[in-house]
Amino acid sequence: MAQLTHQVFVTVQDKAGLKSTLIVHIPIATIPQDALDFADLLINEIDPLILGGIVSAGVTLAADISGHGAIGSTSNVQERGEFTFLTANSFVHSVGLPTLDETLVVASSRSIDLTQADVIDWVDAMLDGLAVPSTAVIVPVDSRGEDLLSLTSALERFRRR
Repeated sequence: MAQLTHQVFVTVQDKAGLKSTLIVHIPIATIPQDALDFADLLINEIDPLILGGIVSAGVTLAADISGHGAIGSTSNVQERGEFTFLTANSFVHSVGLPTLDETLVVASSRSIDLTQADVIDWVDAMLDGLAVPSTAVIVPVDSRGEDLLSLTSALERFRRR
């Protein structure tokens, strides 16, 4: 089922280091900046009520996934495609795609076929970004905010759930 709301999350830590996250749903029509402002205000309301410390907070924005939810009969979250990129300052950044379509893997190897149109589109989106309706192009970065400059490997990997 599609997510019908945005979610504001607040993670609280206790003296033992244990963490718990509460989620407050807000209408999907809420624009991102308003959602972030709401999160900031919500923290101010929560803090006087708790003994633990707020260690993180943010907003999970919902996207329209209608038409994209079909689950393949051979899908397996343990089979994933791991795409590894190099950043502007030579840091490594990996993105794992769960339930990788095995037809995208080169026969008798673990390498993902980089000549497949869907794979080319994915890599281009990660390196060059995607145009959004505002006419801006949003280009993915790593957790340090560094640009992804090149793909260094694309392999099928297996992981535990």
